[in-house]
Amino acid sequence: MIEYKFIDHYDHILQEVIALSDRNTKTLGLIPRKAFEESARNNCILVLKNEDELIGYCLFRKAIRKNFIKITQLCVAKKYRGKGYSQQLFDTLKFTFKDSFNGIGLNCRSDYYHATNLWKRCGLLPISEKRSRSKKEKYLTYWQLNFSKNHLFNQFRNDNIQAVLDLNIVIKFRDLETEENIEIKSLFNDTLSS
Repeated sequence: MIEYKFIDHYDHILQEVIALSDRNTKTLGLIPRKAFEESARNNCILVLKNEDELIGYCLFRKAIRKNFIKITQLCVAKKYRGKGYSQQLFDTLKFTFKDSFNGIGLNCRSDYYHATNLWKRCGLLPISEKRSRSKKEKYLTYWQLNFSKNHLFNQFRNDNIQAVLDLNIVIKFRDLETEENIEIKSLFNDTLSS
């Protein structure tokens, strides 16, 4: 019987979670054993198991300041891959926290195409990209899913908004017809993207 469960640090399956992570450090990265134990103490490891066999897990943290769930690792054992268990783990996490948190976010290497496809299927959107800390030049994409229905920037969710408009500029837009302000008129230049 397949079962989803949030584990604590006393649960015997924690050792299997750590072992699965260790077998997949090439794509997951290395996380210290103490971090797993601390996450388990905070009930921040969701496991999926079949009887007593671990299928996969999701290690996450609760970013209280932004009221977001941040996924650290999501891993399914090799023999269970390609059967939809990754998305089921994500959906269980989403269903559990959708009423108490604003959303889910995570960082993932941009060149991990199988993971990129998973995040798209799960409804996450790529928000930003930054260089990773690896020696080779690799990039991390930040993916995010907002739970809230009425979010100020919902209409811009596919865009990277990286500008702030000052009130003084808005006032000068209003008075554009009466003023000869070259800086403000330059904002209407055809060479600027919309």
